[in-house]
Amino acid sequence: MSGIEVEVAAWRRHAAHVAALRDRLQSARTAAESVDLGADTFGVVGVLVVGPSLAPLAEAGRLAVELVDDALGGCARGIEEVADLFEHVDTEVRTRFERLREAPLVMGTALAAVDLTVGIAS
Repeated sequence: MSGIEVEVAAWRRHAAHVAALRDRLQSARTAAESVDLGADTFGVVGVLVVGPSLAPLAEAGRLAVELVDDALGGCARGIEEVADLFEHVDTEVRTRFERLREAPLVMGTALAAVDLTVGIAS
């Protein structure tokens, strides 16, 4: 393939953007956790409404925010890992081609002993 260029800095900016979204979510979580839905919040009606109705909804919301937080964190880490991988592969390929260019010529071709494979750590 040719004509493919990867701008690693753009990947890193995107990872930073996703991490910033996670930070904003954390701010919203902190604000939501400060809300008191105790049984006396709405007086006598609160005893009948808050416990049986709002508390399970609040717990579902808390779990949803936790899942989104985990997903955003994993996404940001994954994007950073992709950027790291592109950088690693680019550096390895460049190094190997430089070695190939510097290798002694044998009958018009570079020595076959130069390893052009790229090692990718898993």
